[in-house]
Amino acid sequence: MNVLFAKSMNEASEKLIRELAEKLGTTAEHLWGVLIRQAAISGITNLFVCAAWCALLIWAYKLVCRKTTVPMKTEENQYPYSEWNQEGGALAWLVLGITVAITIGAIGLNLEYIVGALANPEYWALKQIVR
Repeated sequence: MNVLFAKSMNEASEKLIRELAEKLGTTAEHLWGVLIRQAAISGITNLFVCAAWCALLIWAYKLVCRKTTVPMKTEENQYPYSEWNQEGGALAWLVLGITVAITIGAIGLNLEYIVGALANPEYWALKQIVR
């Protein structure tokens, strides 16, 4: 048996993975190795999803700023106004604020999962078995 495999699992978890391996027709060591490799894949995937959400929020912030900012006064336009003024601008900022809060919460909840999967794949795999 693999030394990391033996160190990482208690008796109940080891029994569970052995039963699962028997049902799948493979060895517990092979199944454990698959879980360890999956940790990096899951961690990187979640990291990319979080990065994509952050990029989308930055784009949305710039859009709302551009649409709610009053342009400079010019000779041609003596009375400039923003495209989204008053209620429309307030609604845009409210929706953006709520979206940012939800995204920060989701990233905060996923941060432990991402770091665990990338920095300590054995722990991540063990958590997958225990769930």
